[in-house]
Amino acid sequence: MGSRENSSCSKALETWDLETLDSSSRDSASHLEEQWRKFSPVLNEEDSTDIVLEDSRELLSLTSPPPGREIIRYEVSVNRRNIEDICLGCGSLQVYTQHPLFEGGICASCKDNFLETLFLYDEDGHQSYCTICCSGDTLFICESPDCTRCYCFECVDILVGPGTSERINAMACWVCFLCLPFARSGLLQRRRQWRHQLKAFYDLEGASPLEMYKTVSAWKRQPMRVLSLFGNIDKELKSLGFLESGSRTEEGRLKYLDDVTNVVRRDVERWGPFDLVYGSTQPLGYSCDHCPGWYMFQFHRILQYARPHPGSQQPFFWIFVDNLLLSEDDQVTAARFFQTEAVTLQDVRGRVLQNAVRVWSNIPGLKSPGLLLLLISCLRAESEVKEIHAMVGSDVKLRCVYPNTSHFNVNDLYVYWQIESTTTAVTYHLPNGSTKVYVGNQYKNRANLSLDRMKEGDFSLSLQNVTPNDSQEFTCLVFKSEDLSNVLKETVRLHVAANFSTPVISTSGNPTSGQELTFTCMSTNGYPKPNLYWINRTDNSLIAETLQNNTVYLNELGLYDVVSTLRIPWTAHVNVSCSIENVVLHQNLTSISQAGITSKATP
Repeated sequence: MGSRENSSCSKALETWDLETLDSSSRDSASHLEEQWRKFSPVLNEEDSTDIVLEDSRELLSLTSPPPGREIIRYEVSVNRRNIEDICLGCGSLQVYTQHPLFEGGICASCKDNFLETLFLYDEDGHQSYCTICCSGDTLFICESPDCTRCYCFECVDILVGPGTSERINAMACWVCFLCLPFARSGLLQRRRQWRHQLKAFYDLEGASPLEMYKTVSAWKRQPMRVLSLFGNIDKELKSLGFLESGSRTEEGRLKYLDDVTNVVRRDVERWGPFDLVYGSTQPLGYSCDHCPGWYMFQFHRILQYARPHPGSQQPFFWIFVDNLLLSEDDQVTAARFFQTEAVTLQDVRGRVLQNAVRVWSNIPGLKSPGLLLLLISCLRAESEVKEIHAMVGSDVKLRCVYPNTSHFNVNDLYVYWQIESTTTAVTYHLPNGSTKVYVGNQYKNRANLSLDRMKEGDFSLSLQNVTPNDSQEFTCLVFKSEDLSNVLKETVRLHVAANFSTPVISTSGNPTSGQELTFTCMSTNGYPKPNLYWINRTDNSLIAETLQNNTVYLNELGLYDVVSTLRIPWTAHVNVSCSIENVVLHQNLTSISQAGITSKATP
């Protein structure tokens, strides 16, 4: 299929007012189709817009119901069942309600999936899942310039007609079933006023009413204008594409306020308007001057100032995040103030528990993994990192101890030790009566947790036979299994080191006047990567790097070897030294050489 950018397809589609199609009557469908077919020939052949239409009266030559979703066509074509009595998402006959976008039913399970995934979008701005079934592995993208919808192969082959996916895939430019100027394609019949149907469906079945806004063309979209309260989320918004990477907060795209005590409506109106207002209680591990409820009340106050005026068509969204710090009374108050219930989000990647937060927002599809990652990255506490050093081959203990004397029931706790940068599990303990401690593959027989010590609040990790690869930041996470509230979080940065051998300096030959002097310095089996210096002992000055050729490489033990060659013009009574610096051990090993004479010394 062709690109949307600068295509004749996009330009042609711009001439249709797609907003008016919602209210078109059934009688006008044939007229619209006729007009579209008259319009299509003006396109260049290579940019032609193809339309898929299958005769819904085509009967399948089957005598028994086919498996899976194929039963939809069979029930409609052979058994003459009303498609409103069949779930479009899975083919179930246990219909809960009607599909909001197309004629057909939807079962309770598919309804829940529809509510959770319809408003999830990928980084390219298009839907993450199929518009019809909200699933699907391979998706077609609608190339109408004002559309972000996608459709899966299975849906189009079953509901439009067998082989439809192959024909769409071969098209130069394809527009979807909600953008075409006629309503029916095979069994797929667009509902009249489907946008209003979608809002009514979401208002009835969703957790909160849905605000509907007109789609903004991709080339007309601007970076979001964000008001961030109590926490600066500039980096996170830029990484997700919500702000331009080159934009600065003073240009008006992001306004960050830490203290809002003296902020009044006039200030917010002068800074705005805003597309998104974000706020949160302080992350776990932070000390603050205010109770958690203060952040909720202040956020609600500022939110009222930032809302668009009644009747405004400006899209406006807000998020308030609680790091599980609000009391039950504060949570009830927040639900009343925000007029929506909170959603508790947690992120478990494999067996690695990241964090949990409680969120109030008017954003549809709040359970989006992308949004969760935004929240977690914004809220992760920049807690103090403990530094610890260990020698290669030694044993070390990474401390994670509950600060107050307490007794814990380990059957009620999640305990995770993981690598901070990659969230790789080192070792973990799961609740529900488990007496086991699980260990990641690369830490088998090396990483240990003590169940007895954990009962006393000591969740420290014992790491045996330290290797260079253990030079990482390790994070200890302890959560209650009942509500995922945070018990303890500690980050320990392990610095691994190994002593380099004393440098050995050698000279080549016995040079005479006018020749070049060559010195070679070698040291082995150290860690981490060293710094190497050549020093002129006559005046203790560093010799220029341009005269050196240094090679540092990892050997089979995972340790560093270093070789350096120094070439300088011959002079009488040359006196140089080679120094190897280990930055972790704060150690310098130095050897001294004179032309023809070599001696060794260590400080």
